[in-house]
Amino acid sequence: MNSWQTVFTTTQLYQADIVKNVLAHRGIQAVIINKQDTAYKFGNIEVNVSQDSVLMAIKIIEDIKWKDE
Repeated sequence: MNSWQTVFTTTQLYQADIVKNVLAHRGIQAVIINKQDTAYKFGNIEVNVSQDSVLMAIKIIEDIKWKDE
């Protein structure tokens, strides 16, 4: 995955799924990399996109309004 870059990091899988789905809806292919420990659920979950989509993906992610903000 050398040509992929992390554009979003969270500890909540549902947030990573939302980001991935929003990006997909906008035509940007994204993958979720779950780096959480399976037993204790600590660690991060990353959303990665190809390097040529990074700037557009970051702009789209910045426009997402989270309920807890």
